[in-house]
Amino acid sequence: MSRQTIKENPLDALLSEPPSAKKTEQVSKPKPAPDENGGLKQRLTVQISGETLDRAKNAVYWTRGLTLAQLTEQALEKAIRELEKKSIVFDDQTGEALKSKGDQFPERREELKSGRPVK
Repeated sequence: MSRQTIKENPLDALLSEPPSAKKTEQVSKPKPAPDENGGLKQRLTVQISGETLDRAKNAVYWTRGLTLAQLTEQALEKAIRELEKKSIVFDDQTGEALKSKGDQFPERREELKSGRPVK
């Protein structure tokens, strides 16, 4: 006794079309979420010590409503404020002060270089 089949292989239609005729599915990237100031949040990938990361995860676990992203952003903001309080920046060519203690850092002149820092 033979079994009845669907008589047509649904893959035949896909295999008989030339590759250029096949439709490709558009995959859209998730849009960054707006921050509280209306700007868009951006991704930052860093490597930190395992001990520091573990301590951060413990702090988030035990602090209701806190996320790792929130903790990271708050810590980075605090570190920047501390640097701004005590840093003075001078222009390399003119010697002119570009930033006094307490001021925000001036805009960078070029993008940061990626990779390992020069020793």
